[in-house]
Amino acid sequence: MLLFTFLVVFPLALFGVFSMILPSKSVFEFDWGGHKGVFSFLYSAYRAIFGVIFLLGLCGGMFFADQHVTFLAIVLFSAALQAFLFIVLLTFWYESYLHARWKFATDQQSNYTTMRYAIILALGTSSVLLFVYGLLAAFLTML
Repeated sequence: MLLFTFLVVFPLALFGVFSMILPSKSVFEFDWGGHKGVFSFLYSAYRAIFGVIFLLGLCGGMFFADQHVTFLAIVLFSAALQAFLFIVLLTFWYESYLHARWKFATDQQSNYTTMRYAIILALGTSSVLLFVYGLLAAFLTML
């Protein structure tokens, strides 16, 4: 039940919140101001940050699973899985955006929809919050 909560319920709740907050029938741009390749600088920072969360969450989850601290292992594995999904979906949707938006010399319509944006926000936020919660719980159990 705990695994289901961290893997499904928490990200879905965040997705619902972000879906309600964001404008419903709009298309978003990755590249600010309509300049090709602007997002690539931020994308590399996202990959680095969530790569660290993925690796540390995976290592921490394996450590606590070995120590038979199941709760912390589940929290850190969940953070690692959601960071991985964040990186994979962000990469896929950014590449799809680049091909749809900048394929021809003329400007095309962006394909980065509200649903995609809400999914990315939900996965990123839940991954960071679960990782921070797992670290704080780990430090408090070590005291």
